[in-house]
Amino acid sequence: KDVTNTSGGKAVPSDWKLTATPVNPPTGVIAKTVDGASTASATNTFNVRPGLTYNLTETSLPGYVTDKLECAVNSGPFGATTQVQLNALDTAVCKFTNKDQPGTLTLEKFVTGGNATKGDWTLTATPQNIQGQGPVSGSGNPNAQDGVKDRSVFAGTYALTESSVTGYSQEGKWECTGGNMNNEGTQVTVPNGGIVYCKVTNTRDKGSVTVTNTFDP
Repeated sequence: KDVTNTSGGKAVPSDWKLTATPVNPPTGVIAKTVDGASTASATNTFNVRPGLTYNLTETSLPGYVTDKLECAVNSGPFGATTQVQLNALDTAVCKFTNKDQPGTLTLEKFVTGGNATKGDWTLTATPQNIQGQGPVSGSGNPNAQDGVKDRSVFAGTYALTESSVTGYSQEGKWECTGGNMNNEGTQVTVPNGGIVYCKVTNTRDKGSVTVTNTFDP
């Protein structure tokens, strides 16, 4: 098992189980399942019935896709396949390769009161120690040309912030779906392959009126 983590993924080969299932087997010949491993060893090597075809499959992991499945017989070149059939005394090495998928992120502003609009704010998601990922920032209106809508991002944790607009204050915490929020409502964790939507609301500040009474005898 090979795992390619280029979009913030943290999975390792042992997160998968690999199975060889015999096709139309005789009595007593059953499927073989092993834990994924990056090298061949006694724990992931087994005997198969000569002349019998085996389907090769693996368990699924959210946020990962199978990039390729290849087998090499008798130390020959690897070739793409989904099945293997061996003759007596043959040996084969079959390798699954999985690749992590980026998530997507949408940021949206809601405004209560006054004349300000979504686009008056800039919303930003700043990666927290995510190698290769820069900040994601744009208009509070995700449908604007410079808005943050379904933006492709690496998996990991992002700090959520907004620009300030005079006369408005944030109401409550950021709210997100599709990702995990911290207790303070200031960070969201985007999973591999996740579709994350975050919103924040600002409300027009209330003014104050001071009334004084002056007595002139």
